[in-house]
Amino acid sequence: MRLLLVDDQPEMRRLCEVVLRAEGFVVTSAANVEEAEVALQGPLPDVVLLDLCMPGTDGYSMADALAADPRTRAVPIILLTATSSTRSLSSVVGTIAKPFRPTQLAEQVRALLATRT
Repeated sequence: MRLLLVDDQPEMRRLCEVVLRAEGFVVTSAANVEEAEVALQGPLPDVVLLDLCMPGTDGYSMADALAADPRTRAVPIILLTATSSTRSLSSVVGTIAKPFRPTQLAEQVRALLATRT
């Protein structure tokens, strides 16, 4: 399963990359929305793991843009955030709260994606 991870914190990206790759995910990571947009020009991921609170363009804006684009609107989004309240976004299939247990990250991603079927 291909996953695009978008998070501005380098330590969080590295942790997620290591954990998810060990569980068989193919991970592309981006430090911000602009890097994510470049990554999305290639083959689409099966899921986007998206931090909401980032400097510059935030995760809400990226989620809105993905939902508005016919090419990416079907790509499910999982929010990875420390924010306790999130507004409703049509393409969001769930939220993983920071801090999370690294050993459970892949399991949580799979469980949230399973609710879509």
